[in-house]
Amino acid sequence: MPVKHLDNYLVERKHLQTHPLSVLSDSRLGIDASYYLSSLIDNPPSREPLLAATGGLPLALTTRIESDLRALEKLHIKPVFVFPGLLPIRRPKQQQQAQYEQNEACKDRREAWAKYEQGQEDAATKLFEGRSNLHQWDLWKIVLRIFKHRNVEFLVAPYVAWAQLIYLQRHPKSYINAIYGPSDTLLYPGVEKVITSVDLVSPNPTFSFVTKRNILSDLGVSEDQFLDIGILLGFEHSPPFPPTLHEQALKATVDMVKYYKSGYAAVSALADQPNVKQMQYPEHYARTRSMIKYSLILSSEGSVTPLPLATTRRRRRSSRSASQAGTCHTPSWRKSSGGRTRPRSIFPSV
Repeated sequence: MPVKHLDNYLVERKHLQTHPLSVLSDSRLGIDASYYLSSLIDNPPSREPLLAATGGLPLALTTRIESDLRALEKLHIKPVFVFPGLLPIRRPKQQQQAQYEQNEACKDRREAWAKYEQGQEDAATKLFEGRSNLHQWDLWKIVLRIFKHRNVEFLVAPYVAWAQLIYLQRHPKSYINAIYGPSDTLLYPGVEKVITSVDLVSPNPTFSFVTKRNILSDLGVSEDQFLDIGILLGFEHSPPFPPTLHEQALKATVDMVKYYKSGYAAVSALADQPNVKQMQYPEHYARTRSMIKYSLILSSEGSVTPLPLATTRRRRRSSRSASQAGTCHTPSWRKSSGGRTRPRSIFPSV
């Protein structure tokens, strides 16, 4: 999921560039399935605020997915969905937090029904809306049924979906040409551009993407420091760093990393603070950084391997094959009807 505070920063600093979706015509779009489903559940017209009260699955979800697939097909965009696999190992305290949140959700639903019976419909709706308790894997069966019916390509990653998408994009055969996913995809070294939103509902579909180079220049940090900043701000697999947990967290975190030169030095310097020590944050920080830089993916050979190792092997094999053959073979699917080779970069120049 998105890095905390980063999405608001991208909007405020106008880092998002919007273009007609037709720019992506005749390409293969890799989509983080979890991120895509979250956008459908959380935003109209497929969002259902009273789902916690009615129960079951969102009634409008099937119609919306079918509509999106037709819109992509009309523009000759081939979607490739990647679902997340196993979650990183949860610590006991995280399990306790999950149990606490579940108890709070039950409490809010009881309060919502009480307000509804008292005639306070607006207050009840707000409470129901925030506590739907709908897990994405509850939706997978119906989503996969749609994909099977429409012959949509998909796969389940060993762990995080964005690592698998990066592998598919960097593969010599270019299984996908662009990535549509959350902002935490930018944390991985070498990822330059990510599509963060796609509007398939409007008569003229559009998409918005962000360029990491522009963010690094604006913040005045290196790519390695940007990775540290993302971890300290917090995202789906990492809680925020307690000393900078406030509304100005982005600026405070950037300044802190600049001052200490790295995230590791910053965490080490503040490791004796009670809230940092209680969370065992230095250990958690090291684990999260390793998880990002050495994410496990499913290779085209069918083995699970760290992403850096998989991409390095592929580059070596491609170079060896090209030198032996004397020419570089272009896969047939990368040729358009006119026999021309599609460019690797499908984004407008910036």
